[in-house]
Amino acid sequence: MPSPPPRLWHPSFLSRRLPLQSVAAAGRLVLVAGSTQSLSPALPRPMVFDPSAPTPRWQLCPRFPFAPRRWCDAGSARGRVFVAGGVGAGYDANDARSGAVWDPASPAAAWEPLPPMRDGPFSRDAAEAVCSGGKVCMVSLRSRGAKEGAVFDLGAGRWEDMPPGMLALWKGSAAAASTGGAETIFVVDEERGALIAYDWGGDRWRTVAESERLKGATEMAAGGGRVCVAAEGGAKVIVVDVKTLKPPRRTGGPAAVPRMWEVAAPAGKRVVALHVLPRMTRAE
Repeated sequence: MPSPPPRLWHPSFLSRRLPLQSVAAAGRLVLVAGSTQSLSPALPRPMVFDPSAPTPRWQLCPRFPFAPRRWCDAGSARGRVFVAGGVGAGYDANDARSGAVWDPASPAAAWEPLPPMRDGPFSRDAAEAVCSGGKVCMVSLRSRGAKEGAVFDLGAGRWEDMPPGMLALWKGSAAAASTGGAETIFVVDEERGALIAYDWGGDRWRTVAESERLKGATEMAAGGGRVCVAAEGGAKVIVVDVKTLKPPRRTGGPAAVPRMWEVAAPAGKRVVALHVLPRMTRAE
């Protein structure tokens, strides 16, 4: 792979970041989309990295069933890579409504197109698609601001409206973690410095942890019962143990505070993306 770009933000529009979107699925890291300084798609086709291969290296993935894109929603759904929305070199309504899934464990397999979305607002930002309860959930904007949400039912193979309670407080990076045998969606509110968890049954969020250390959080990943959040501009990662997270007490008493600790980024480096992957194979 070439050296990473020197800038993560557009030189003329500082509010516009230049993201590289990556997804961890089936133990592989898949680079699905990116944006150049001229605001064009950075990748002609996705790339995949298998850390457990005898000779780990980047390889080209099959081409999308649509044009290369940027500013899409991407995530992992039942071991497969899920991509929806986005734009290409310019805005196209059909591209903005399209999506596809791919199984990185079967690298020769083609991307499988998804049914088109009703409309195409999911082309404003590089956002996460998060799978929970057999449904993939995504929003059109990661941070605060007016946004739209959509849910794809994997079993029924159709798009649905996002529950209003879920949409209302989705104001930051998101990930799903296993808690009590189920996949729970977590979102970190970078302004409040709060990690919140979604309850499907009540269509509401509850605060799991609130800390100054979580303010300004930019990236998020989950695995092994822990939620990892990049903070302080990527200088460190805050780890929150949610493995034994319990539902709030019906008596109204305070919920238990999860264990939290931080891990500094390597000297001279900063975190620009977070993923949970198998340990890399080392040649003897």
